[in-house]
Amino acid sequence: MHITLHVLEHGNWEPQVREVMMLLLKPGDTFVDVGGNVGLHALFGASIVGPTGQVHSFEALPRMAELIRLNAEVNGMNNVTVHNLAVADVRGRLKFADFKSHAAMSGFAVHDLRLEMFAKENPEAVDHIEVDATTIDDELVGKRVDLIKADIEGFEALMLKGARRTLTDNPDIALILEWNPLTAEAVLPSSTEMTLQVIREQRFNVHLALFGQPLRAVSADDLPTLAGDIVLTRGDQLRR
Repeated sequence: MHITLHVLEHGNWEPQVREVMMLLLKPGDTFVDVGGNVGLHALFGASIVGPTGQVHSFEALPRMAELIRLNAEVNGMNNVTVHNLAVADVRGRLKFADFKSHAAMSGFAVHDLRLEMFAKENPEAVDHIEVDATTIDDELVGKRVDLIKADIEGFEALMLKGARRTLTDNPDIALILEWNPLTAEAVLPSSTEMTLQVIREQRFNVHLALFGQPLRAVSADDLPTLAGDIVLTRGDQLRR
């Protein structure tokens, strides 16, 4: 609900992410949105890539995946494919914490501070369920991918591990990842090192995107001390 209120008040959501999307996407591209929520970024991406492009939106929670489908239908976005799947490094059924009133905070595991804030007085605020999970490599095998945006509450490292073939097979691919090592390590120990390993082996350049600030090139070595959204590229996509 807080996303709805923010959009009503400010007219957008995460403008720093949208600005990067406008730099990295063009008509005909394929955009992958991991952690689709209600579909704001998926639909924005769909408006950029146009009818000749494709958008794949992955959302673990069935009710949120249905909202993305309805959003795409109401807005006439026929180029959006919704996958009611969590994204990880393995396929199968995985445990998932569903914050019923704060869906954007849901995930494979939840930070203790969030449980304290939202579930201490109301244990029914969180449902512990099982969801179907997949990997990017399995779900998008053989497909060209131009941009992946991932915001999955500290588990972005698992998405990267399950996307290695896709990253290798698409030399011009770019990524936008939510980045907060402190909270990520609390729910997925060693997630920072897992992410850095993929960044280094795939030879990505790294930029930091912060609200109201220009993109800033940073070293992968500095990432453990930074937070925000990180942008990974190999070429000169950011100079378009």
